[in-house]
Amino acid sequence: MNKNKMNYSVFLPIPFLTVDQTEMEYLQGHTMISVLYTDDEPALLELGKIFLERTGDFTVTTATGADEALHMLEKEKFDVIVSDYQMPGMDGIEFLAEVRNNYGNLPFILFTGKGREEVVIQAINSGADFYIQKGGEPRAQFAELSHKIKTAVSGRRAEEALCRSEEQSRDILSAMPDIVMVYREGIIVYANQMTLEVSGYSSEELIGSYIIKFIDPGYHKSIRKKMDMRNSGENTDDYEIELADKSGSLHHVIVRTAPMIFNGLPSTVVILTDITERKRMETALRESETLYRTIFENTGAGTIIIREDNIIEKASAVFSELSGYLLSEIEGKKSWTEFVAPEDLEIMKIYHISRRKNPDTEKKTYEFRFLDRYGKIKDCINNVAIIPGTGMSVASVVDISYKKEAETELKNNNEELNASYEQIKAAEEELKAQYATLAESEGIIRLSEERLLMAQEIGHTGCWEYNINSGKIWASDEALRIFGISDRGEELPTEEIESCIPEWGKNHKALFDLISEGKKYDTEFYIHPADGSAPRYIHSVAKKIEGHNNSPTRILGIIQDITEHKNAKEALRLKNYAVESSMDGIGIADLSGIMTYANPAFISIMGYDDLSEVIGLHYQNFPFNTEEGQEIFNELKEHGRWSGEVMGRKKNKTPVVLDFSINMINNSEGIPVAMMCTFSDITKSKLAEEALKKSENRYRSIFDNANDEIIIHQMAPDHHPGRITEVNRRAIKTLGYSRDELLNMTIEEISHPHTTEECNQINNIILRDNRAIFPATQFTKDGRKIPVEVSTNYYEYESSPECVAVIRDLSERITAQETLSRAHNQLKLISGITRHDLYNQVTAMMGYLEIMKLGENDISNGEYIEKLDASLRRIYSIVEKTKYYGEIGINEPLWQNCHISADRAVKELSPENAVIRNDISTNTEILADTLLFRVFYNLIENSQRHGGDITTIRFSTEESGDDCLIIYSDNGNGIPTAEKEKIFEKSYGKNTGLGLFFSKEILATTGITIRENGICGEGARFEIRVPKGSWRTAGPDN
Repeated sequence: MNKNKMNYSVFLPIPFLTVDQTEMEYLQGHTMISVLYTDDEPALLELGKIFLERTGDFTVTTATGADEALHMLEKEKFDVIVSDYQMPGMDGIEFLAEVRNNYGNLPFILFTGKGREEVVIQAINSGADFYIQKGGEPRAQFAELSHKIKTAVSGRRAEEALCRSEEQSRDILSAMPDIVMVYREGIIVYANQMTLEVSGYSSEELIGSYIIKFIDPGYHKSIRKKMDMRNSGENTDDYEIELADKSGSLHHVIVRTAPMIFNGLPSTVVILTDITERKRMETALRESETLYRTIFENTGAGTIIIREDNIIEKASAVFSELSGYLLSEIEGKKSWTEFVAPEDLEIMKIYHISRRKNPDTEKKTYEFRFLDRYGKIKDCINNVAIIPGTGMSVASVVDISYKKEAETELKNNNEELNASYEQIKAAEEELKAQYATLAESEGIIRLSEERLLMAQEIGHTGCWEYNINSGKIWASDEALRIFGISDRGEELPTEEIESCIPEWGKNHKALFDLISEGKKYDTEFYIHPADGSAPRYIHSVAKKIEGHNNSPTRILGIIQDITEHKNAKEALRLKNYAVESSMDGIGIADLSGIMTYANPAFISIMGYDDLSEVIGLHYQNFPFNTEEGQEIFNELKEHGRWSGEVMGRKKNKTPVVLDFSINMINNSEGIPVAMMCTFSDITKSKLAEEALKKSENRYRSIFDNANDEIIIHQMAPDHHPGRITEVNRRAIKTLGYSRDELLNMTIEEISHPHTTEECNQINNIILRDNRAIFPATQFTKDGRKIPVEVSTNYYEYESSPECVAVIRDLSERITAQETLSRAHNQLKLISGITRHDLYNQVTAMMGYLEIMKLGENDISNGEYIEKLDASLRRIYSIVEKTKYYGEIGINEPLWQNCHISADRAVKELSPENAVIRNDISTNTEILADTLLFRVFYNLIENSQRHGGDITTIRFSTEESGDDCLIIYSDNGNGIPTAEKEKIFEKSYGKNTGLGLFFSKEILATTGITIRENGICGEGARFEIRVPKGSWRTAGPDN
């Protein structure tokens, strides 16, 4: 079809009725055309009625004048009026004017003997559909009238069908859920109700306005290009734009356009599908992916995703830092087992295997020893779970080495400190009891003993003494070591010690307050050790010692390095901060289910305003389904943990989809003391997942239910078609292979162009244009060849080149083209035969009649009448033969019983002098043209006309390899060798010379051949060869 010519037979990409369809349906329901024929000559009325009604297409009502005809029109409905021009009273033109005034465009044909030009002009100006002049051969005259009547009526019915179709179009456009507008030359001429609702404009604001003004200016250039393409008759693909409604809100839409007839004029319909919500969901899905990546990288734990083969698929930056490996060295290369200390590996493997068998019941959180790149062992806690719907798992690894070490050190230090306190207290009491009785001379000995006892009691904790009277300070070796001083020397390096304490003034004041006011001295401070090592946190406690007169004499104190304890405490603070700032909701409840803690994310996700609203609530306030909540609680009590998706209930009673896990919190003795849950809001991702699934199902449905084959295949490195990766149902049905068989084949195994050169040309086109359309041949599993048209598009999927090929079966199109070509040839042949042979016969008849008129010959009129009769019979025979020939190949071939077809031919001809034996098997069938019995008819007729004294005719069958032979034989004169091929030529032989020629053509429509191979003088023998696939033996199972 010329692409510059618009096709208005299809209004829209929806099933509207076309005019041709409507006319066909109308004519099928109205097989007769009612004609009102008006003439003042009864004889002509009677003659016209006979000629028209003899065809079976018309019912004719006659009236002898215009007045009588108008009276009939009031009572009865007619399809067409045929009227004479010159009639008494009201003539044909006046009658026409009355019809137009009262009955609109009812078809009107003026059929008159008046041939004056002014009458013709007057008739046309008054609205006559046709003007026919009477005269000439009656049959031709009324044949022309019959044709004009049918033309006028079909035109009227077509107009009515067009009106109905436009009304239907308007109804469908109005009811469509999409935005629909119709424009002509860029101006809107129609907008449906949905357009008004979405745009916010009134019908008056839209109709008559240029459609381009309602489109974002950024799209004007491309839109004008699309409009120009549509105006020039080119098809345009669907495309996306943004439209602003009256309030300024943008709507993302898909645009589809098509030509249509609207109000009788060529127009363009625009259908806009609002996909704003779909776009929003796509954006939300991308944001969700970003959120997932952010959480994955910023949880503070070393997170990894593990494949079924133990290889780490993905790792976070924290895990990389923990292990000492780069991410590129881990992902896709390292197994998780490489990071487990040998002594823990076996139990970890057992957990790993058991988790895949029983993901809901297997232990998910446990401690193990982590092995980094440098062989260093780190105490870690691991939390691992299976990713639903996959064979992969996700694990979070937290380094708790510092915690373990700090706890151990702190425990030891506390025990030592408590022992020191007790010992100091006991020593003090003892010293007080002894002090009064000791002589002044024993002071030096007592002081030395106290120092020795202090050093022994305190152990690794540093101790010091300040003599108030002398102002001297003493410190143990351990105290100096804490300050980074290894060489104490003869004098205590007081200034060096003080320089290590940034807040020395604060410590000095506390010491002064202890001495002067007796205030408690218990302080923490940090120091910069003198040896340049890392800063340390110090805890110092001191006590004032009084003399006889209750005046202070000494200050005794201890210092303890609490750096690790302080770091552990800071880590705990950071952990609490992480809980508070977590994007996941975290809550704690007591064993009765009463909430005791909730982090801000918990409060936000569940729709509460602050913590006070949550504390004290029972856990059953939060599940949407309380029965499901009770089931989770029961599972928790039985197994100590539960995880999965659950429908939560917000404060305002609205549902929220949660990825939820809960477990028991045990004390140091393993006894449950509380419950802790964590969850994240996955409502948006679930909605996006459902939308994506619906979209995938919709496109899969389109893919599987397409009328054409769709095959997706890879492209080999040499740019030739490679292995098939997907097929739709139509491809499976057409090719006869299973889906699994096709997915193990290449596209070239089932379809390719005709030559290697064509293959290379097509591949070059695909690489250049990313698409190509070309003819090819397909090979089915059962060996059939199917001519097809392949439309292929090249693209890359996951960095791999692929093509999607849409393959259309051209068999029916080619068959239709062949049928049309054959019909065209048949028409040419019939025309040639009819024109040539009939012209000869008519010329002879005219000659005989002219001689009879002259009466100048001795031959009687009876003989001329016999000659005329023979010519007429020959004309009749030609007409009969060509009538059947015109039907060859028109209908689809059918499976036909050969025995029955031969019997039918015998019954129609009823040969009197020959015995006919039909030995064809009663269950032999062949696929042939519906005129098969005419083949047998022509063979019998040929024997009767040209076989001489024939007494026996026989039909039989034989098998020749895979073919079936149908044999026709007689015992007549036979066919001379020189004529065995000529007898099948057109017009060869006596009579019409068409019988065997037509027989050959009838059989050829399904690939069946015929030849004559009898012996001249012994009888004719015709051999009809039916190829494999076109014959069968019917039976109960077939």
